[in-house]
Amino acid sequence: YEEALHMNFHMYNASLIINSRDNVLAVKYKRIVAGLTESEVIEAIESVGYYAEMLAEYFSKNYDVKKLSE
Repeated sequence: YEEALHMNFHMYNASLIINSRDNVLAVKYKRIVAGLTESEVIEAIESVGYYAEMLAEYFSKNYDVKKLSE
């Protein structure tokens, strides 16, 4: 948890959330919708995708975390 909190401090437009009950770690984006522009939506999607891809291997290697799939 401490490492995730430290990572959150350095993330832009995204943060890590941990649901220990369901054993889920996810990258999320949260913002008030009023005034949201198309470019901000694109930036948020790109940011979340970037961190998800970048951190997937790290968490898999260090904590045996696996990607969810349908």
